[in-house]
Amino acid sequence: MAKAELRKSSIETGEAWRRLSVGGYFLLETGEYHSGAAQAELAQQGFADITAYADLSGQPRVIRARRA
Repeated sequence: MAKAELRKSSIETGEAWRRLSVGGYFLLETGEYHSGAAQAELAQQGFADITAYADLSGQPRVIRARRA
């Protein structure tokens, strides 16, 4: 992931963390090759139950994470 994309991702996940109630879910669409970095960012922010879902071509595209 490029540095600008990581910065944007950090802002989005931080904002989601502040707005979600405990137990709330955050869904994030990722670029074709960014799923791993996005999942790591979510885990670092404190999200749990992080799951990636594949698109029709089999690439991980959407990530679901729960605020612990």
